[in-house]
Order: sequence, then C-alpha cells, then structure tokens
Amino acid sequence: MHHLRGVFCVLLGTMACAGMEMVKNGKPCSEIVVSDAADAEILSAARDLQLHIGKISGARIPIVSAANARSGNLICVGESSYTRKTGYKLPPFKGSGYDILVRENRIILAGPEKRQKSRPSGYEKDMHPQSRLFSLASAASAPEDDCGAMHAVSAFLEFLGVRFYAPYEEGTVISRKTDTLSVPDFRITREAAFARRVYQYGPAQRKDSAGAMWFKRLKCGSALTPPGILPLSAVLKHSASPDWAAKDRAGRPLKTNDGCIFPRFTHPGFQRECVKYIRKILDANPGMKQLQLVLPVLRGENDARDLESWRTREIYPEPVNSNIMTAFFAAVAGEVKKTHPDRVLLCQSVRGNVLPVPEYRKSLPGNLEIQPFSRSAILYAGEAARSKYFRQISGLAAMNGKEKMHQLEWWNEFASLQTPRQGGWFMHALQRTRRGQRPFISGVLMQAAPDAAAARLAEVPLTHLM
Repeated sequence: MHHLRGVFCVLLGTMACAGMEMVKNGKPCSEIVVSDAADAEILSAARDLQLHIGKISGARIPIVSAANARSGNLICVGESSYTRKTGYKLPPFKGSGYDILVRENRIILAGPEKRQKSRPSGYEKDMHPQSRLFSLASAASAPEDDCGAMHAVSAFLEFLGVRFYAPYEEGTVISRKTDTLSVPDFRITREAAFARRVYQYGPAQRKDSAGAMWFKRLKCGSALTPPGILPLSAVLKHSASPDWAAKDRAGRPLKTNDGCIFPRFTHPGFQRECVKYIRKILDANPGMKQLQLVLPVLRGENDARDLESWRTREIYPEPVNSNIMTAFFAAVAGEVKKTHPDRVLLCQSVRGNVLPVPEYRKSLPGNLEIQPFSRSAILYAGEAARSKYFRQISGLAAMNGKEKMHQLEWWNEFASLQTPRQGGWFMHALQRTRRGQRPFISGVLMQAAPDAAAARLAEVPLTHLM
C-alpha cells in the first residue's frame, strides 16, 4: 500500500492545478451518475461519495441516473449506459478490485461486482457465540457482497484526504477542506490480494448500518461464494443419542459450551447422523458447492477411551487429537462423496494447525479440505510465532492441494486494557503476516470485538485496522 499512498500524495499535491472541477466556490459543478438500474450497493456508494464531498467542500453534488445526466462534469459510480458511450471498459480482474479513471470532464469509479445470494442459517440458535464466525459471514444482514464501485469510491475519497480511522462519525477525519475541489487526470487500477475479506461482530451488526458501512469503506467484501454452514451442535441438539457421548477418565459424559453432549467422534452412529444432515443440506441447496462443518466448543480433549486407545498404537503418536478428528472428517466426507461427488466439505484443523500422520494425509478423500485453525490476531506480532504459523499453513496447503484456504481470526483480545492498541510494531507485523499468507490464503474472516451493551462495534480494538 505504500506505493499507492505515494501516488496519492503526488496527485494530492496537484489538486490545485487544472483538472476536472467537482465543486467551485462552494457550489456543485458536477453530477454523480449511476446506472438506471443501479442496485442498493451502487446507490450506497454514490451516497457515501456525495456525503464526504459535502464534508470536504460544503456542496451537495446531485445524484442522477445515466438517462438524466447532463453534459458536463460527471462522476460515474459503477458502469452504466453513459460509461459505455464513452468507450470505457473495465480492466480484467481475477477477483476483487477497483478502477479509478479521471480524464477531462469525467471520473469513473468502478470495479468488478459480485452479489451473494443470502442463505440464512437455520442452525444459528444452536451455536455457541464462539462458533458463529462462518455462520454470520453467510447469514448476516450485511452480506459479503463485493462492490468494486464502493472500493473505488473509498480509494477516491482517500485521495481527496478522507481517512476512515475508526467506526462511526467520530472516526472519520477530513484532512483538507476547501470550497473548490478539482482533480487532475489520472488512473489507478488495483486488485485485492485476498479475494475474500470479511469482518463480523456478531448479532449487533444486523442493526448497525453505520458499523457495516465502515467495513465497506475499508474495502471489505468477497469475490468468492461463501460456504454453507452445518454446526455439529445442531446434530447433537436435535438427534443426540446417549451412547454418542464422549467421557472423561472418570467415565463422566463431557459437555460442550453449547449446552449439549460432546460427541465421541469415533462413534459410527454419530458419523452416520452427520452424513444424513449434510446430505439434507446439500439436497436443499443445489448451488452450494462448499459446506463448512463447525465443531462444538469444548475446553478439553476428546473422549478419554479414544485418547488412551490411540496413544497405545505406534502408528498414531502424540498428539492424537489431530488424527482422531481427521479420521472423523475423512469418514464423513467419504460417505458424502458417494452421493454428492461434486461438493466439498470444509473443516478446521485442530488447535495449533497440527497435521495428521502421513498415513491419514494420503487417505483423505478429494472432497475434504482442512482449513487453518482460528487464531487471535495478536499472535502475529512475534517473529517466532509468525514463522511457526507460516510453516503450519504451508503444510496444510500441501495436504489440500491447489485450492487456497480461508483464515479465521479473532480480534476481541484488543479489548483488553493490557494489550497495546496503536503500536506501529503491530501494524508492520500484520503486513508481514498478510504477505506471508498470500501464497496459501484466499480469504480472511475477522471476528471483531462487539460492544454488547451498546449493540455496536467496540471502537478502540479496531484502531489497528487504519
């Protein structure tokens, strides 16, 4: 991003020179143009541009449809019949990105568009809050729509001196105010390093349109279709059998944070019930190509009988949790493949991204992909921890094949008073992490810390995202 900032700084220094005028002496001398059939995302981007140009200059530039646009200075948000008349063609993109074109009396702010079909989860009530990351990503009121025009508007406003340092009104800074606003000719085209960039903060976001808008200004969205969700808690709550229960060393059934029994993953009955639920979901959603299996939350280990049994086998050395879970996922995926060979099941690796033994890696069915374990973003700060993490995801990538993975991250640790909040050391560490992730990771899903009492984003922990 540093080279991009340099380009913007050079352009900012030329804004006083001749160029297309948007505002003159506090009066609008341009129009914002959208397609005659503009959807809600494009209109939202156009209004955001209008809002912030007003904060810079005091002028309210009108928003018009392409059919009603007058000749003169025009700011096009998204492609339209007008942009096509000018001969504009959106550059080719592999995934997500934006294109800013300023030439003579027109500005075009566009990019590839991806609208996601909403698939509300029928199982969210069965999930512990810590298990809801993927579920919210696919079922929230602020979906993963990827709006290239919004990304272009955000980048253009940054060029004009607007900074979105934190959520809500008080987090936006206008670094330069003027009653005459013009821009020189230039073009900037950027493609996102990660095709999926999603931030979630729990049920609060469903009513918090301002918080969701801030994430859009940070260029969040997804050019990839999000996976479906099956929390295994749903299977346990609706179909549990007593003999499925995992037990501790004293023979007592283990309970999960979700309020149900913790399953014995080696039990054939539990495996069969999971297969039945998976097939039911896939049959009801023919277009769903991937299904994420979300494990119940348990602070502890697997069934004590299985742990002891597997530890006595030389082929399954410590740690055995990875092998038990891999055996479960492989058994389920193998059965699903018989009826749905074109669907893919996603699962998380065990804590620490521990790989199963080579015997299991070789026998994994082709419809199973193991994703990195969710982690706190603060763990990226140390160089040793980063190096270890890169080795782990490299091993997972080699096991999965050519398909890139998704990384789930938790940002709630930044709510702690003991955590440094705005250190430049962490931002540099995060950038190094992102560069190291790029060969293996196509999507980053970040669970931000919600302020539950206020039903909105917890602002301080997010200042690192500036």
